[in-house]
Amino acid sequence: MLKTLRKELTVSDVILILLILIAAVTIFAYQQRSSSLKIRITYRDHTLREFSGMDKANFTLPDGHGVIEVDRGRARILNSDCHSHLCEKQGWSSSLPIVCAPNKVLVEFIPVKEKDEIIILH
Repeated sequence: MLKTLRKELTVSDVILILLILIAAVTIFAYQQRSSSLKIRITYRDHTLREFSGMDKANFTLPDGHGVIEVDRGRARILNSDCHSHLCEKQGWSSSLPIVCAPNKVLVEFIPVKEKDEIIILH
């Protein structure tokens, strides 16, 4: 049966099978990375909110200074009331911090360690 299968496969069949395998491995690795990630939003030196890597949400900053969009391991500043809008132009990020200096906003990506996930109740 293996010899028959080998004769019937063409080069394009092998390439297609390899592409499917690469896509599956990439998707699996992305999901593993997203689940072990924490997205922290800091505003004027205070942590406002933390999202897990699998969350999907829009978060409005206090006083309407802007909206941050979080989508499964990546984030972006959707809109901001600063003058230059450089933070909006940064677009999506999944590893590099996003900074809006005029509004003192920082979006950072923090890897979660296994010991960080342990909750101890007294």
